[in-house]
Order: sequence, then structure tokens, then C-alpha cells
Amino acid sequence: MYAVSDKYKAAMKQPVQRFRMTGKVGRASFTDDNILSGSFSITNQCSDDSSLQIGQVYIGELDVTLMNLKIPRYSWKDQEIAPVFGMRLADGSFEDVPLGVFTIDSAKHTASGVVIKAYDHMAKFDKNCSVTSINGTAYNLMLTACTACGLSLGTTSEAFAAMANGSDELSLYRESDIETWRDFVSWVAASIAANVYAGRDGKIYVKSYGQTVVDEIDTEHRFTGCEFSDFSTRYTGLSVVNIDAKSTSYYALDTDDGLTYNIGSDPFLQYGVEEKKDAQRRAILTALSKVDYVPFKAELIGNPAYDLMDVFRFTDGLADKDKLFCMTKYAFNYNKSFTMQGVGQDPALASAKSKTDKNLQGILSSNENQDYIRYFDYQNAADFDIADTAKAKIIDIRYVTVKDTHIDFHAEIKLTLDTTETEAEEIISDTDAVMVVTYYLNGEEVKDYVPVEMLPDGTHLLHLLFTWNSTANLTGNFEVWLSMAGGSCHIARGDARAYMAGQGLAGNGAWDGTVTVYDTLPGMNLFPVCRGVDTSVDFSLFSPGTYGYSDIVPSMSLTSVLQPIAGTIGPVKFLHRFDTEHLDAVTYNTDEIEVKDGVWKLKDGVTIAELVTKDCEVEQVLNAASNCDSNNVNFLASFDHGGTWWEYANGWITPDTKKESYGMFAPAMKEITKEQWAVKLTGSIQLKTIIHEKGTLTDIQIFTKEVEE
Repeated sequence: MYAVSDKYKAAMKQPVQRFRMTGKVGRASFTDDNILSGSFSITNQCSDDSSLQIGQVYIGELDVTLMNLKIPRYSWKDQEIAPVFGMRLADGSFEDVPLGVFTIDSAKHTASGVVIKAYDHMAKFDKNCSVTSINGTAYNLMLTACTACGLSLGTTSEAFAAMANGSDELSLYRESDIETWRDFVSWVAASIAANVYAGRDGKIYVKSYGQTVVDEIDTEHRFTGCEFSDFSTRYTGLSVVNIDAKSTSYYALDTDDGLTYNIGSDPFLQYGVEEKKDAQRRAILTALSKVDYVPFKAELIGNPAYDLMDVFRFTDGLADKDKLFCMTKYAFNYNKSFTMQGVGQDPALASAKSKTDKNLQGILSSNENQDYIRYFDYQNAADFDIADTAKAKIIDIRYVTVKDTHIDFHAEIKLTLDTTETEAEEIISDTDAVMVVTYYLNGEEVKDYVPVEMLPDGTHLLHLLFTWNSTANLTGNFEVWLSMAGGSCHIARGDARAYMAGQGLAGNGAWDGTVTVYDTLPGMNLFPVCRGVDTSVDFSLFSPGTYGYSDIVPSMSLTSVLQPIAGTIGPVKFLHRFDTEHLDAVTYNTDEIEVKDGVWKLKDGVTIAELVTKDCEVEQVLNAASNCDSNNVNFLASFDHGGTWWEYANGWITPDTKKESYGMFAPAMKEITKEQWAVKLTGSIQLKTIIHEKGTLTDIQIFTKEVEE
């Protein structure tokens, strides 16, 4: 965690926080006024999305859209951008936290501003490395790499000495697969059980896993929807490939009941007598034995003071306060949220193999095995019934690669199809059903290749083929989804058969405790919103002069477009909407709040004000939402005509009105369920909005009674 003051720590625990963003692009300074709302984000990680790792050298990414900066066109690329986050303290001053130094990779000029994508200094290691023979301590090796790439090393030699093998002389194996300096840095870090990242000052830092807790986070300071796994990731074994002998050595703790870390063919662990190599490898295992973290995902108020590999305790709610949680990935969205994640695998699912071959799971046993083509079969273990207009996953294969490779996927699916009968003017007819196949690769939909089949009633064989290239050391996932229109289909158990083939495939990845749940929403009837369309156009000749042109488009009916897709018409939710077009529906002090550009905002010099909706008579509330452009807006609800105001936080409570600010953020209000609204609802509802400095509000929406049309 970045070294912040106690005042900063107190401010970051407040329910309402005020921020600012400043920084520089080259020599040009920017502030919040130059940032397009919602466009600023920073992401970084030190492990992949499935397992906790060492020797990782990920590049941090910054995305932002900047406006009105006096920077000449064609001079943005390769400029450095250094953003600084400011937290407003209780005394009104701001404490700044640097967010890093990034180099602009691309800048696109749009109507909204200059869209920037930039990367931190880890990207500067992507240079060819010509070193084939070198030896020295990890500190000297890292210093060599940084010097070659024009970077500064922030970690001290004393900090290196405290790490595993930090004081040992490491020698590079001549026949290594190192191509870039980032490869070089990665193997050095793996040899001392650490990871590498670019710091907030632009320097390069090396860090190992620990157990020192930097912060304790309870339910009041994290949003709903957090995920905590039901296991703790632990390592009790280590496997290392011996390049010369084309064999693998396995090392274990006295009680070997956890995961095995496959460090592979680390070129810095190949030289020396067996006793020396064994001592170095066991030192890595000892460092890994400190890992005892519960995988998690949590979303907090947008505060970027935390660093990668920080260790936390989560208390209350679903969390176990006695366990440790290590952040291996984060996504900071300015004025929105800070999403942190810790990954890991379940030791209970580790293969129960002997110590001589346990390490072979997930890695090659020799270099020659990388050239073999491996085949992995798939066969469905349950029936699939896909209804008309429905979509279902029929194939799901997880795989691991140990080298860059080309992968082929083939499938043959036997299915029985039943088309949907349609009636028109007393004539019953069957039409061919449309079957759409959608591929998902590592969670991303493949949009450039979508097979479509039109089939009549009966039994059919569906043949599928898909190929792609995959990078090395990847735990991947390939899915096949089938959607129907105009008919339904049945796939019996064992009738969906497929295989995946490629060089460098190592096997199926172990289950990491993630359970994916899918939900299907019913079709929506837009008839009450959109009416008929008049496509006629009137025109005439005008005398020369300056004229404006406008066209009024009436409400339109999309029924004919949506009905074939949506099928039956589902329930309609009535809506109470309070926006700037209906000012008589809200009450506020015009000396404090003004309507400008279609939003409510505070007037200059005003720091806080309230806006209250009219009293609505309702039978039930399904949901409440608003379109807020910042986090500086809170909400309260009243069910007794404004007599008492409530917020929801694990139950309806009356907030402390002595505080300067109170109430719910927009995301928290939106998460309140129909049943939770019903607890307090007595037939009427009002919403109060508390707008803080720089807060804006577009509208407030209350979704009420469901009615079948």
C-alpha cells in the first residue's frame, strides 16, 4: 500500500469521498476538467486469471480520453503521462497519491476528445536480449536489465538479500529460451520467488508474497456482489525441469498436502553441484509455503492507494476474518470503483500422484514432448434440450499451453430438431429452424466467425471446425454455445463429441473454484413506448438564405421486428421517472441547485444541497435507479410522506443526520431487491437526493407494479 497519512486512511473509510485528478502529459498539465467523465481507468496484475504465480512481469495499462489540452497534433505518441489522484481530507485539503508513469502508445482524435492508451515502464523491457552468459546476484542481474532498457531499479540490494536466493550467485544457462529483456527479468524474479512491476514513480520494483496485512475491510466499505472462495491456496511442492538431463525434479515439504508449483525450465536454476541446486530450489519452495490466501473478488469505492500483492483481511458478511487475501489484479475506474481480485487454485483438487510424476501435471516432462501433437476429447455427460429462442452451452473445454501453438477444434453433434408450427389464415405450416453457433475463447465471444444452419424436422449431424493460435503458459477455456430460432432441439447424452489438438498442449487446467451461472431474461414489449412510423418526407424549394432543417420522427412500433425473436410478450414494468424535463415533479432550492445541460448540479460556491421527488402512491417497488455522472450523489427513501428518511445497509436504517453526508450510493440503491423494498413500503414512496460538490444528476427512476399485457 502506498504510504499515505492517517488522515488519508480516515478519509478513505468515509461513506462519501471527494476526489480530484491532476497530472501531466509531457509538459502539459491536466485536471478533472480535461477528463471525459467515466473514461479514466488503470488495470494491472501480477498473476494470470486462474492461479497464483511467481516470475510475472505484466504491463500496467491506462485508458483515458482527454479534452482541451494544448498539445500539437501528431505529437501525442511516446509522450509520458503521469496522473496523480487526490483525496480530500477532513480539513478540506487534498493529499495526492501518484498513479504511475505511463508512455502513450496510441492517441485517437474523436469528437469527445483524444482517446489515449498508455502502458507503464514494464513495456520498455520488450527489447531483444543478446546476453547468453552472465552470472551475479539477483540485484545485479536486475540492475543489468534495467540499465540496458534505460530504466531505474527501485528495490534496494538489502531488500533483494531478504528474498529467497537473494544473496546467491545466479548463472544463466547458455541454451535458454530468453529472447527479450522481459523474459530475462521474468526468470530472475522466478529464481527468487518474486514478481516484477513498475512503481508509481516509474522505477522497477521486485516484490515477494508476504503475510503482513495492510488494511482490514468490512462490509460497510465494499459494494455488494463480492466473491470469496471456499478454500485457501497453499503450495507444498515444487517441480523444476532439468534441461540437460531432460528430466524433472520434485521437492516437497514434510506434509505434502497442497499444490505443486511448476516453475518449469528456469535457466538460472540449472548450474552448480546438486546440493547447491537443491538448496536454491528448496529456498523457493520455502518462500512459496508462506502463501496461504483465499481467492476473492471485491469492489470498493474508487481509491487507488493499494498495490499489487498487498495482503488484506475481509470481515463481516461472507468473508472469513481469520484468513488472508492477496490482491493479484486490480481495475481502477476513476469516480466509479476499485475492483480488486486474488486468484488461486484449490489444493483439494490437486492430483494424487507419486512424487516422481506429480510435477508432470501441467508441464512437459522433457523438451522433446513439446513437438508431440496432443489430443483431448470431449463428450457430453448429460442431455441438452434447447427450446425455441433459447441459448445453451453444449461444449466446454479447459486447456493449458506450454509453448506458442496452433490449436484445432473439431466436433460432430447428433441432434433431433423439432420446428415450431406457425398459423396464418387457417393454414398450418412448418419452416426450417435457424441454428446459430457461437464460440467463446477465454471468455470473449468470437464475433468474426459465427456458423449458421437452417434445418428441417428430424435427426441431423452438425459438424464444427474452429482453429486459433495460443500463446505459451496459458490456462485457456473454449466454449461452444447453440441458440435456436423457429424450433427446438434435443442432444442426447454422449451425442456431442469433440476433440482439441495441438503441439504444446499440456492438459486440462484444474478447477479453480469458480462456478458460472447464466440467466435468461424474457422478451420486452416496447409497444407502450414506440408507435407507428411515418416514412413520408415533405420538401420544397427555398429562396436563397440561411435556414435550419428539422424533422420530427413520431413514436415507432418495433413489434414486428422483435416478436419473431422475443416469442411471447413478457411483463411490463410501469415507471415513475423524475428528470429535468418535469421540474414540477421535484422540489429543491433554486438558490443552491440549477438545471444545466439536462442535469441537476450545484451552483458555484455551494457544497451540498438536497432534491426531493414528489410523493408517489405505489403498490410495490421493483427497483430504483439513476443516471449519475459521479459518485458525489447519495440517496434516501421515505415511506411516510417525508416524515422519516431511510437508507438500506443490511436492513433499513435511519442514518445519523448529524453527519455532513449520509445515504446510499447509486449502485447500492440499484441493488435493493423487490422484497427488501416491500419491508418498508406502505403505499407511498419519495426519494431524496443529496448532491455534493461536483455531483450531477440526470434522472431518478422508480420501477413499480408489474402488469401482464
